[in-house]
Amino acid sequence: MSQANTERSFNVLALLLASSRPVEFGQIVREIPGYPPDPEAARRLFSRDKQVLREMGVTLLSGAGVPARNAAVGRDGRDAFDGAATCAL
Repeated sequence: MSQANTERSFNVLALLLASSRPVEFGQIVREIPGYPPDPEAARRLFSRDKQVLREMGVTLLSGAGVPARNAAVGRDGRDAFDGAATCAL
């Protein structure tokens, strides 16, 4: 993985951890450098970033308890990621 990809993934994690609520995909793309302007390309890249974070052991949540089109970091060990374009940590 390139340094830019690693940095972007960690920036996503930092943004999600700093938030007290789920973060909308659009906000992630706006605030994290490196996402392309094309929405579909940005979703594909975000999906890769989520996979990198999951491989590092980060729990990504979406679905029940997380508003649609948002992301958050799981802080209780649950992994409810359902494959949607949204997630939560």
